[in-house]
Amino acid sequence: MSESPDGLRIRGGLIDRAHHTVPHGRVQAIRLHSSPLWRWPDWVNVQINVAGDARSMLLPVAPRAQAVALVERLLPEVRLAKVELLPPPRRARLLAPFRWRHIRCGADERVFIARAGRLWQRTDIIPHNKVQSLRLVQPPLHRLLGLADVHLDSTGGPVRIQAPLRDAGDAHRLAAAQAERSRPAGP
Repeated sequence: MSESPDGLRIRGGLIDRAHHTVPHGRVQAIRLHSSPLWRWPDWVNVQINVAGDARSMLLPVAPRAQAVALVERLLPEVRLAKVELLPPPRRARLLAPFRWRHIRCGADERVFIARAGRLWQRTDIIPHNKVQSLRLVQPPLHRLLGLADVHLDSTGGPVRIQAPLRDAGDAHRLAAAQAERSRPAGP
């Protein structure tokens, strides 16, 4: 990995060496993903949605600390550890009895983060200015329990940002706050 005037240059591959450049400002969303076998060595892979680029795999495998450092290079002034991630309400366990404790989401002034998964853990990150649309979804069972899902849409790619099983009132506030943060600054 190295910096260049046109972006971050990534080199990889054990046998088949590959090189590509991620242009500055073109990263739309990022996912850190780990499987159960990667838990002990604390490895993750890093996938991205990039405007105008079909490549999605940024790092096939890397130590989590290195992946977080890369994310913080791609998104300057972002410190992932400082973003407070909040759980869904306790009644969400009725719809997701095994995974509700592992669902979290939060935002700061720069990014929105959603984390989910017990065995296959994923952390999805999207800068506020890259959110293209925002949806609040409330299927019948969610409505009955006073829950809602918030979706933040980016360009096409593997990263799909979703904050599931939020309290309906919190989901409306989260969506309103996110719409405000995503609004372009202008005159």
